[in-house]
Amino acid sequence: MQCVKVLITPGQRDWADWAIDPMFDYWCTEDGAYERGGELVDSEWLPYVRGTHLVLPLHGEIIADLLYRLEVQAPDVAETDAVSEQQVAARSRPAIRLGEKIRSALAAARFELPEQEESGC
Repeated sequence: MQCVKVLITPGQRDWADWAIDPMFDYWCTEDGAYERGGELVDSEWLPYVRGTHLVLPLHGEIIADLLYRLEVQAPDVAETDAVSEQQVAARSRPAIRLGEKIRSALAAARFELPEQEESGC
């Protein structure tokens, strides 16, 4: 299995751990497979932190899910605890920067994410 490694800071590690934690239930359990309408995924495909690196097995849907958690959900979580826009930005900045690092590492590896389906609301 091919992987990409991304060097992370302590603040980025906190956000990576936060984003990765619920991924096992979503990707590797029957309830999660039912929820997303897909198949079970072996846990070896999940991202993990080893020391100062985030290790990303090259599974497009799972990486896209991780990026969504970091770039969309993390600022929302930061907003619930913050008093001002500056606090939201400061608290979510490591997550956003980690998303940028992941995208750069994927581009360097010439790995393309699957296109996201738009919801028809």
